[in-house]
Amino acid sequence: MIAIRMLLLACFSLLLAGQSLGASAKLAAKDFAECAAAASLTYETGRHRTGRVLSEIYPSYAIPTCENALASNPDSNEVMAWLGLAYWVDAGWASLEKARPLLERASSAGNPLARTILAQLLEDDFASPADLKRSLTLATAAAEAGFVPGQYVAGRMLKLGLGAPPDNEAAAGWLEAAAVGGLPQAMVMLAGLYQEGEGRPQDHVLARRLYEHAAEAGNVEAIAQLGSIYEFAQGVPQSDIIAAQYYERAAAGGDGFAQNSLGYLYQHGLGVKEDIPKAIRLFKASAKGGYATAYFNLGYVNTHGIGVPVDHKAALAYYLEAAARGSSEAFSMLGSVYSEGLGVEVDYAQALAWTQKAVAKGEMVAVANLGDFYKDGHGVSRDLKRARDLYKQAIAGGFLDALQGIDELDKIEGKAQ
Repeated sequence: MIAIRMLLLACFSLLLAGQSLGASAKLAAKDFAECAAAASLTYETGRHRTGRVLSEIYPSYAIPTCENALASNPDSNEVMAWLGLAYWVDAGWASLEKARPLLERASSAGNPLARTILAQLLEDDFASPADLKRSLTLATAAAEAGFVPGQYVAGRMLKLGLGAPPDNEAAAGWLEAAAVGGLPQAMVMLAGLYQEGEGRPQDHVLARRLYEHAAEAGNVEAIAQLGSIYEFAQGVPQSDIIAAQYYERAAAGGDGFAQNSLGYLYQHGLGVKEDIPKAIRLFKASAKGGYATAYFNLGYVNTHGIGVPVDHKAALAYYLEAAARGSSEAFSMLGSVYSEGLGVEVDYAQALAWTQKAVAKGEMVAVANLGDFYKDGHGVSRDLKRARDLYKQAIAGGFLDALQGIDELDKIEGKAQ
């Protein structure tokens, strides 16, 4: 009887343990499913219908949901990748400390989402060459696995020369794959390659179609680029009216390029009724988003008193901000500011330095201005031959105002004879 009781007790214990394990497994499966619903991407295998696009991942919900799922699924590479993604969406590069251990483990197991997110975490402004090389390796591995966002990241890095020398042909290959996979950002970047004839034959019609597909998906950059296509007649009849319509849509979506471009149209009454106050508001909105040319335009209106009183000091501040963001137009204008003493003391050394920076960027106005320096001997030894060569270079580059410099040289040299 004792043996029978012991056997029954053992069976009952096993039954309870089985029930406990079953309940635990159900809980783990439930937590897994909730994390997947909160943080998986539509581009992942098997998630086409249930996954999200990046803008639909809400960290305030996804992070606690996936942290809970990881507690009940501690060895799940998918949960690690989803939680790492949620951390990244929440804080970008600042999430590295929390996200990286999870992404490293999932990446080592071959998870393409983890590899793509880790690649982007490693691709920081201060990343070392070794980090950038590894970033490209991770993105390429994800791309080769057919993961669309990985294909885009690999293409973008190859286009920009991050982790390897620039390779537009290879970049176009990955971007085409990602575009076929439906990623709007890839369509936009691929369209740019077709516009410029880089990595693919120049084809404005195909570029426009790619922008249109991306625009249909709501990509504001694509909408803005469609405006540019019509403004500058790239494969379509020129139309400032149509350009303004596209720019209006993209500007409302916060695109800095569109806001600045639309501001220019309102400033000059192109395709829209002239409205200087609106132009200035659009320039300021664009500048607030960090768009360098908008800072330049704000400097320009302050220099010339367009819709505002002339204010050279305010203009200088705007030009310096534009220059800090890489605007070659601002380099050129700063050369003029310091050579003419607009709001500052005349300083030919500063003027020459800014002008030379603009010349290095191919600004033909700056090339002509440098000709003035050599013609007048400002900041350099006077050299009329060098001045004439610079004016000719500016004219050949399309800046016909440099003809005035040639005329002045002819008068100077005529008097000397």
